[in-house]
Amino acid sequence: MSDKVKYFLILTAFLTVFFNAQAQNYSSEIRELIAQMESPNTSDTQKMYLGNQIAWLLRNTSPGVAVKYSTEAGIYAKQFADYNELAKAYSFTGVCYRNLENYSEALENYQFGLQVAQTHSLRDEEAYAYINIGNLLLYQEDYPLCQDNLFKALNIGRQLADSAILAYVYINLGRSYIGQKKYVEAEDYLRKSLEIRIKSRAPLTQQITVRKYIGDVYAGKKELIKAKHTYLECFKLYPANENYDLLSDMSAKVSGVYLENKQYDSALYYGNEALKYAKLLGSKLRIRVAYNTLGAVFYANGNYKDAALNYYNQSLYNDSVFWDLLAQKQQNIKMTAERDINKFRDSATFYREKSDSQALIIKLLVLLFICVGLGLFFYFRYRVSKSETENIRLSAENTKSSDDISRLEAELAKQAQSMKYQQLQLSDNISYAYNIQKMLLPESDKFGMFFKEKFIYYNPLDIVSGDFYWCFDNQEFEMLAVADCSGHDIKGSFLSLYGINALHDIVSDGEIAASKILEELKLRVKSLLYMIYPSGNDISADSMDIALIVINKNTKMLEYSGSNIPMYYIREDQIFQLKQIKNSINLFSKDVPYEPQFLQLQEGDCIYMASDGYCSQFGHKNRDEFRIDFFEEMLLKIYKFDMTKQREVVEKQFLEWKGGENQNDDILVTGFRV
Repeated sequence: MSDKVKYFLILTAFLTVFFNAQAQNYSSEIRELIAQMESPNTSDTQKMYLGNQIAWLLRNTSPGVAVKYSTEAGIYAKQFADYNELAKAYSFTGVCYRNLENYSEALENYQFGLQVAQTHSLRDEEAYAYINIGNLLLYQEDYPLCQDNLFKALNIGRQLADSAILAYVYINLGRSYIGQKKYVEAEDYLRKSLEIRIKSRAPLTQQITVRKYIGDVYAGKKELIKAKHTYLECFKLYPANENYDLLSDMSAKVSGVYLENKQYDSALYYGNEALKYAKLLGSKLRIRVAYNTLGAVFYANGNYKDAALNYYNQSLYNDSVFWDLLAQKQQNIKMTAERDINKFRDSATFYREKSDSQALIIKLLVLLFICVGLGLFFYFRYRVSKSETENIRLSAENTKSSDDISRLEAELAKQAQSMKYQQLQLSDNISYAYNIQKMLLPESDKFGMFFKEKFIYYNPLDIVSGDFYWCFDNQEFEMLAVADCSGHDIKGSFLSLYGINALHDIVSDGEIAASKILEELKLRVKSLLYMIYPSGNDISADSMDIALIVINKNTKMLEYSGSNIPMYYIREDQIFQLKQIKNSINLFSKDVPYEPQFLQLQEGDCIYMASDGYCSQFGHKNRDEFRIDFFEEMLLKIYKFDMTKQREVVEKQFLEWKGGENQNDDILVTGFRV
């Protein structure tokens, strides 16, 4: 027997003992269902239904255990092609992962369930999938997208006249408006949900959940007496130990209300209750909230020692939750991008056929417009010719030709004015784009503040540029990027603006490694391009090349990572290159990881990064490109000059090489001295 098999058997035995031990703390109903599930006399079909039933009952109190049963139910559902139970298994598994704050796994299961429901016309399960996705987005405070999914579920619920679906939608819409502090709308939807659940005699826990959120509305509006009475009423009605997540949440909210009223003993009691239920649930987010609640109570009561201890415990969970959510966010984006790409590839034939038929229609319409246009052109041409002939005849006969000429001149002047207005509009739009781009580019004195000297040679081909430079600076790190987006003018500038904002978002989320930043940027750009070109047209034309360096100011360690743009450094009369990955960022970028490269900076080192516009410029003498080897030779000749002089030489060399030739591309060259 191999070691792997031994380890597997040991792990299986451990999990069996663990789950059996856990089962001892469950209600008699759950213990009976688990025993039936584990019985060798139970058929696989029965296990499918039992697995989902157990998972649903344990989803709030023991979500980690519940995942085991819902996953097993899903396996049996696939085996028997029972798509209704399969959709439920995905849904329940997603709920369990959501309760464990594993949002990437939750989203993946919800989307699998949605796909199964849509494929097999399971309208009720489709609605629940939209509700689950909306609920997950609500946790992430993405309210517009949350409500978009909820309204899809609402339409299905109305079509099916399903009160349970409608009640779930209304409660989550209410929660989304609470998050936005729109309490009137929130209370309206929550009242609708409560009315439905009372009329349909929904389980008491479901009614209490709605009442709790109505209490949140009162608390948000600072109607503290109403909020307290609502929360306490929920506790009176609530079955013991039914839902640790909700109990922890309610306890924290009641504690907050008592704290507002300076009733510290009651506030402390419910704060401890919130922590107790949070730990039973194992929820980092709930534990963090509970510690924060207790810290606030102790601080208000003057017990600064215990307040500091609780705030310290909260800070530990803040870090843990931050990094967990960051990893989940990255995983969500990666998973979404991969899913979208696979979806695009799987549906390529459909889109190709659809685009072919659309192309035929478009060609026919274009042909029709051309025919109509030519007809109008020749008609007006005939009219003008006839008018000119008539004018000559009238002039010869000394009639009212002067009036006709005046009318013609007035018409021509009107057309000229219209063309001028359109040109001004276009110019204004480009100027507006230029101002936005200029505003987002860093000021030259703030770009590369770590270095003693620096220069930027930035020469767009048109008013706006596809090239951009970017920086981020704090007490410990400085980050610098040079990027080249395909195309120039408006199209290239659009992708450059997106790149600038994406880099700011990624770094603001806490990422500091150059290679990881570019991995995240690649996923975001892929997702953007797929949304722009869902049918696959012209996608190869849009891409981004980038070089990124991250400098640790304390250790002077530089990390470089790049996509089609290298980094040069010169030390002791020798030029070196940190090589880039030759893989542009676009929809079909190869799945090649960005390998970090490190350089221990020394005083006097010169660092250079440049887009490809400089080296690809055609010369006026022989129509050859400037070439990379010429560029490196130039840097070696000038690197000892001060940076102001270096920029002058770089610009002068470019203009001399170009001569009378047109500029090919946007130009961006940067230099820094340690």
